[in-house]
Amino acid sequence: MRNRICLIVVLACAGAWGQPDPREVKLLAHGFQFPEGPAVDRDGNIYLVNLQNGNINKVTPEGVVSVFVDTGAGNQSCLFDADGNLYICHNEPGRTGILKADRSGRLSVVTLESDGKPIRRTNDMAWGPGNRLYFTAPDSDTIHPAGEIHYIDTDGRTRSFAGGLVFANGITFNADKTWLYAGEERAARELSTIWRYKLNPDGSAARGGKEAFYRFTGRSYGVDGMKFDSEGNLWVAMYSESELWRFSPEGKKTGSIPIPGKNPTNLIFGGPGRRTAYVTVHHDRDGRLFSVRMPAPGAP
Repeated sequence: MRNRICLIVVLACAGAWGQPDPREVKLLAHGFQFPEGPAVDRDGNIYLVNLQNGNINKVTPEGVVSVFVDTGAGNQSCLFDADGNLYICHNEPGRTGILKADRSGRLSVVTLESDGKPIRRTNDMAWGPGNRLYFTAPDSDTIHPAGEIHYIDTDGRTRSFAGGLVFANGITFNADKTWLYAGEERAARELSTIWRYKLNPDGSAARGGKEAFYRFTGRSYGVDGMKFDSEGNLWVAMYSESELWRFSPEGKKTGSIPIPGKNPTNLIFGGPGRRTAYVTVHHDRDGRLFSVRMPAPGAP
């Protein structure tokens, strides 16, 4: 795999923070097959999946790329637990669900069913209250409202959290994990929405607790991965805009950072003080990984 370490691009991001504010955006590596769903380990290494092959790649902070494990089929995202195990959203006919790789790369199946029914597709993951693992399960298109959100409960069973979404995409939680945020992408662009769900103490969705956090208008619709910073702002990889967008806790768009690559797919905070966002970018057939110096640290 080809990778480059030394390209540094400095962008001027004006308006959102008042005066023009230069942000350092560094290309860490490229040559991936549609990279997505990055995660960061305890040593600061970045792991990412490839949608078009089974490789989980490891990238050091210096940009050195290796293959951590090959799952044999396409994956959508990955996420570490507190013990250093890597959970993987895996999409393989007859074996779609959540896999787990231990530190040595040994794979095991976590779940292939939810409420006794096969999981049709997986997308993104987030840790919720009580160490429950929540994940989005979109439909195969952006038209039909068959997308869902599931969670692996404390008893190990996988349960449905919410349904009725079209392409359920990025997912994250606020700081105290009382609200789950999820992006819904629709072919009718003006209907794409970031939803938030109030949680019950048992991890289920509170009745009547679904709210529209932000509704997209015009051509801006490609809502993908999302993460909170330590100030309560929600950062979203905007696939259609080639930017990161910032939303205030009140659901107002308050800023953006251009990414020098086509179609960012996801982001994760890491690095010293969690001041860096690692951003995966599709960019046609030359998938890329960028590091972006952020205005505020990522949420713990």
